[in-house]
Amino acid sequence: MKKFFKIFIETVLGLILIFTLSACSTSKSKTNSLPSAKTVLSGAQNTDLNTLQATWTQANSKKQIEQKALVKYNKKPLVMFADFTTSSNHYKMWINNKTNYIQMRGTATDKWFKTKLTNTSSYSQLADSIAKNALLNFDDSTAKLFKVKKTSNGYSLTYQGSSEKIWDIIKQNSCLTSTIGIDFSSAKPVNSDIIINTDKDYKLTNLKVLAKYKNQNELKTLSMKVTDINKLGKLEVPSSVTKNAVNLEKNK
Repeated sequence: MKKFFKIFIETVLGLILIFTLSACSTSKSKTNSLPSAKTVLSGAQNTDLNTLQATWTQANSKKQIEQKALVKYNKKPLVMFADFTTSSNHYKMWINNKTNYIQMRGTATDKWFKTKLTNTSSYSQLADSIAKNALLNFDDSTAKLFKVKKTSNGYSLTYQGSSEKIWDIIKQNSCLTSTIGIDFSSAKPVNSDIIINTDKDYKLTNLKVLAKYKNQNELKTLSMKVTDINKLGKLEVPSSVTKNAVNLEKNK
């Protein structure tokens, strides 16, 4: 009887050990499992972008900046600040709902000018599309090109390569073509690096794009960063702008 009882106890303990190891293995498997790139990308693209900051920079082969732009955006109420620099122009702009304030640097005056925006205005369209274009429109066919990695805050999607599909999505971004006026008509892709970070619920936290391309055999670099998503502080047009701006509507 004692021998039987000993065998019984050893068997039960053995089964407990097996189940425990099995449970640990299953738990570990679940912990280490990663969502698909498509799942993370879909969540990122469906993020409600209430505030953000975005920068774009174009540099030549000598790493000299040719064009750059900084945009800060607040959805409700609509307030946007933009600072654009090209080889021939430098202007700053505030958009407050339907009112536009603009300052053209390097002209005869540094004054701010005030105008009303219409729905067809290019500035109005810029304000409307800035958040929509903050995340490039990657589709299911390009999602599989990304690698997924778990981070301390959520997930990270990374891509490195010279895919024509990826390049087409980058150059179709209206913020790049209209905001700082980059002409991609004769550009040929060389290499692109993309990092898309999300939280644990796949909501976008930041985006970085570094793309190298050749335009008429000259190597150029385009960088784009989207940060401070839903964390940007409240935007307000400075009183120094609103009080001193020249109202161009009165001169019509």
